[in-house]
Amino acid sequence: ESHYRSRFFHAYGETPRKYLQNLKATEARRLLHETSLPIKEIAERIGYADVVAFHRAFTAANACTPGKFRRDAPPVA
Repeated sequence: ESHYRSRFFHAYGETPRKYLQNLKATEARRLLHETSLPIKEIAERIGYADVVAFHRAFTAANACTPGKFRRDAPPVA
């Protein structure tokens, strides 16, 4: 396992966990911006078992809540 983590870090510059968190955050931002899906459904779609965990992770990664991100995002053309 440590060998895999080391090789992954060497290839991608971050741990597998951080890489996955970044992928989830990117997809969450896209869904919040491009859809009107409820935040709970977005959390489920990207792999969070509960909306509270999603809210914490999103806020930590983006320095704002999912709701604020959605409200502040420019309209989709």
